[in-house]
Amino acid sequence: MSLQWTATVNEAKRVLTDDLLRAGYLATGRTQPREEGGPQLDPDFLEAVFDLQMEARSDPSGVRARAEALRAGLRARLDSLFSAWEAGEGALDAVETLLAQLRYIDKAVDRAS
Repeated sequence: MSLQWTATVNEAKRVLTDDLLRAGYLATGRTQPREEGGPQLDPDFLEAVFDLQMEARSDPSGVRARAEALRAGLRARLDSLFSAWEAGEGALDAVETLLAQLRYIDKAVDRAS
């Protein structure tokens, strides 16, 4: 029984210390994204990520800079969404999509490193 409580506490700590996981939990009540039927991402966004990944081989520092700029823009949109929600002026419907996009960008940055 104590192992289960320890695992639960460790998971809670992991979610609370990672701002993206915490945002997902606040928006959906889940600590992990859905395995099936997740958010549908814009094909243009997916194409941009694919282009970043292809360019990472020839220009890793340029790709890293572009990916960091995309990440900053997505985080700003996420912050704006939560600020509006906290003020009672919006919903959190777009959070899952933004978090999914951030995960794609994070992977692109990791591959360019």
